[in-house]
Amino acid sequence: DYTLEIDGEVFTGKTNAEGLVEQRLLPNAKEGKLTVGAGSEQVEYILSLRQLDPADEPSGVQGRLNSLGYDAGPADGTMNDRTRAALSRFQADRGLEPTGDLDRATVDKLKEVHDG
Repeated sequence: DYTLEIDGEVFTGKTNAEGLVEQRLLPNAKEGKLTVGAGSEQVEYILSLRQLDPADEPSGVQGRLNSLGYDAGPADGTMNDRTRAALSRFQADRGLEPTGDLDRATVDKLKEVHDG
């Protein structure tokens, strides 16, 4: 069993077979607490959300794309095919040339859309 509190909103449920918690959050969520288990087995995690690497670094791009619903894969800093495809979709949706390359116009648009 788990309890997830994000910016004052509380979600409860059960982890899946692998022990994972999946919960959709608003993109502007800032902080939270995840409590898993009960009694002496209970573990609490403090969550700091919206802490991304800079938008001009590949890992920051991946994190922002994922947050916006573009599946860029793990935010590991690797500009692989999955990340480039997500970047191309973002560029096309925002009126930029869909090259899949991380150029200044794309970084600026990503910061504008994600970071406000």
